[in-house]
Amino acid sequence: SMKRTLLCPQSFFLCLFFLLAVSPLIFAEDELLKTSEERKWDKMNREAVIMFVEGDKQSAIYHMNAALDYAAENFGEESLRRAKALNNLGNFYLQLGKYPEASGYYEEAIRVEKIVLGDNDPFLAGTLFNLAMVHAMQKNDKKAKGLLQGALDIYHRKEKPDKDAIQKIEAVMGQLKA
Repeated sequence: SMKRTLLCPQSFFLCLFFLLAVSPLIFAEDELLKTSEERKWDKMNREAVIMFVEGDKQSAIYHMNAALDYAAENFGEESLRRAKALNNLGNFYLQLGKYPEASGYYEEAIRVEKIVLGDNDPFLAGTLFNLAMVHAMQKNDKKAKGLLQGALDIYHRKEKPDKDAIQKIEAVMGQLKA
């Protein structure tokens, strides 16, 4: 249908938008305050994303998995850096149309984010949005809408609601059938 085609090409860019723009800049700490492990992980993560954007998809996945392992070893299984690597792997697989893989990475990222950040963090809302895109691409609009509603609820509960994020989520919800 026409509505579905409108969603498809934009979904990866919407995911990246949430990953890069809407999610809080939790990794924008002063470089001087970072440990060598934090700087190394940031570099691994950044390089894998660049590889993917430049078209070297398999190398990007390999390197992001290395960043995932590094995060688990150096920051713990339930760390924000591990959650970000999981989210990035989900984004990679979503873009490749490998929805079961994308879904698994997003679901684990959500589990970790809830432990680390709680249930009301905008970063969690971004990951809920990403998982919603997986379900939307699989035409599971009801599940997608539920996840999008969860993301909306997080933004509405903020002291200063992010009107741009809310507007973008509502626009995507309007494209879904359920």
